Amino acid sequence: MKKVLLALCPILFLGLTACKSSSSPSDGDNVKTFSCSPAYKNVALEGEEFSVNINAEGNWFVDMMETASWVNVFPLQGRGNAEVFVTVDKGTAATTTLLFVSEKGEQAKLTIGRGVNVVPEVEIDGDGFLAGVFSVGSGKRVRFSRGNLQYHATAGTHATADNEEAAGVWRFANNQWDVIGAANSNIAEDYNGWIDLFAWGTSGYDNTLLDRYAANFEPWSTSDTVMFEEYNTYGYGPSMNQGDVNLTGNSRYFDWGVYNAISNGKNQIGQWRTLTADEWRYLLNGRSNAEDLRGQATVMGVHGYVLFPDGTNIAALGFTPNPNDWNTNLATSAQIWQMWENEGAVFLPCAGRRYGTAVENVTSWGIYWSSTADDQQSAKGIGFFESYGFSYVSYLRYRAFSVRLVQNY
Repeated sequence: MKKVLLALCPILFLGLTACKSSSSPSDGDNVKTFSCSPAYKNVALEGEEFSVNINAEGNWFVDMMETASWVNVFPLQGRGNAEVFVTVDKGTAATTTLLFVSEKGEQAKLTIGRGVNVVPEVEIDGDGFLAGVFSVGSGKRVRFSRGNLQYHATAGTHATADNEEAAGVWRFANNQWDVIGAANSNIAEDYNGWIDLFAWGTSGYDNTLLDRYAANFEPWSTSDTVMFEEYNTYGYGPSMNQGDVNLTGNSRYFDWGVYNAISNGKNQIGQWRTLTADEWRYLLNGRSNAEDLRGQATVMGVHGYVLFPDGTNIAALGFTPNPNDWNTNLATSAQIWQMWENEGAVFLPCAGRRYGTAVENVTSWGIYWSSTADDQQSAKGIGFFESYGFSYVSYLRYRAFSVRLVQNY
């Protein structure tokens, strides 16, 4: 495999075909949107196969000149966004790097540790919120977390509202456009990597002593098996047999942000929460000039939705309100996005969806949970899709979507 790769060079890109490619808009030849995710990966001595997401606008190839012989990659080249599969052979403790190169010469590096911890230490503390203030109801205002919620099952421990230390670490993504993508398919109690797609109410809160219909409450849950015929069909979140059927009130601990300390969001319990369905509706349609303060956009090569704080003058920002496509508002350079973010902009990336361990629609679907139940099977969320704008829909609780937390202001 490596001998084939040595013959590759950027000049041969013209004939390459993409693997699961999709086009991304560009606003200039000097825009850098090339990246890989994850950037660090720990693997056991027994070896492992995992996937890497490539974010690219054009052709790319894998330069394995400096990569150890115990690592194999497929495919070795492609065009546009793609999923690359990496196989690490069984062996002794060692580290190596995998280098992805774009046709413009941009580089993205993946560091692999076999039996060696190469994942950077999790950032602890920090306020974790963005500067913008958003109305979500009459007299109710919030600030958003700096990125989507992420979880790592084996990175350490965290405090919970039960005054206990629970396994795993919660954090906010470092950048608003960061998504885990296909690697969410590795979800498991012992998975040594980050996930960012969660079934409803999977904060880790165990309420089985008080609610006989509670089950499947862990962040790594994937079960779609019918647990109870009534009150809580699949077992996620509080049952309809409870006084508080939403992730609020006496059932508030099912809310990820209420129950868990977020490592880079003050690292204390009770600092965050999930918006209710009514609050999402008010934010998107009910506040003053709501439709003029939002729209689909592409930020750093990632499709999603941008929300501006109350009273923002977006005319000065080069932002077109309320389009239903990814190409009208482009922030594919750090300068443009920084200008928007400095005005308090929130970006909700299209992180896709997970059914069991199958991940779909990364970069094309954005679905975010609310804290509001619908019935014993479903809970409410908001979604956005190209050409359709926002939708307010109920989803089966075992299906996994994005979580973006807020803080009362």
